[in-house]
Amino acid sequence: MTNFILASINAGKIIAFWNLPHISYSSVDPELAKKDVYNTLVRLISPSNLMARAIFELFKYYHVR
Repeated sequence: MTNFILASINAGKIIAFWNLPHISYSSVDPELAKKDVYNTLVRLISPSNLMARAIFELFKYYHVR
């Protein structure tokens, strides 16, 4: 885990506690999908696990090997 991801996770908990909006353009860690913990987080990019699944489905659709 990179320092940026750890910073987003820790900041997200504090910001949610204060009930402030948290807008992030690069927080892709699936940990941040826990809406009960990070309830004020808005991500402008999908979590990495969803991106990987979308790419897999795209490859499967076009029969890429």
